[in-house]
Amino acid sequence: MDRGAQSTSQRAQRAAVRHTARPAGEEIRLAGITTIEQANRFLEITFWPFWNQRFVVVPARSGDAHRRLDRSQRLEEILSVRVVRTLGSDHTVVWNGQRWGLGREQ
Repeated sequence: MDRGAQSTSQRAQRAAVRHTARPAGEEIRLAGITTIEQANRFLEITFWPFWNQRFVVVPARSGDAHRRLDRSQRLEEILSVRVVRTLGSDHTVVWNGQRWGLGREQ
């Protein structure tokens, strides 16, 4: 079918199938986008409207759902994983079978 002869709803349906199957980065690559400016425009005009229509859910209750932390709750402990590692003489550590280099100032 000639692209010009397709209805808007047909193009929208095809786009919905594409967006369901592929992440934004893949869509950007397939659209031939090569600059940050083009990518931002694509996201703003094409990708985010679809994403919001498909996935945004109206909250059951309006208002701020954040809660204050208790004094005993420390975010630096809650939001981090600390594991003791041995630093090699070449300033590397091994984690999950991979060797990671650290700068000498660390």
